[in-house]
Parts: sequence; C-alpha cells; structure tokens
Amino acid sequence: MILPGVIDKQALLDALDAMQPLSRAHAENVGAWSSAIADYLQQHPSTLLVEAQQSLKMPLVELWIGALLSGQVKLEQRGNFYQADSIWLVPQ
Repeated sequence: MILPGVIDKQALLDALDAMQPLSRAHAENVGAWSSAIADYLQQHPSTLLVEAQQSLKMPLVELWIGALLSGQVKLEQRGNFYQADSIWLVPQ
C-alpha cells in the first residue's frame, strides 16, 4: 500500500525537468557535432545521411540535430518519406 505524502514542489519540478529531452540537449555539444558535419561535407559534398553517420561514427540523432541546427547544412529527401536511406546532407 502506498501512502500519500508531501513532496517538495521544487524537487518535483526539477525531476520533471530532468526527464525532458530539451533539458538534456543543453548538456550535449551540438557545436562540435555541427563542426564535424561541416568538415565532413567539405570532403564529401552532397552525401547520404546514413553514409555520413557511418563515416563519422555518430549516433543518428546527433547527426540529425547537428545538421538541423548548424545553419550550414540542408537535409534533402530524395526518395519516399519513410526511406531513411534517401536523405541527403547538402551544404548550403
């Protein structure tokens, strides 16, 4: 049986905030991801997202976020919507 208890409001808010993905993103190094992607695209312009992910050995989510937030990379869908292997990274 669970008894109701008093929970500190700030502790609860902090715990909920820690569970939010955006709060975790602040601890990540998006600038480093974007820089690695830009360096890669200088040598391999217009490349498949999955090829860049394999070459850079980055988790796909880091590559995706780094590309979107860099302001230097455009993501192009060159196939059907659900085909992950048809997304290209293109320098802007």
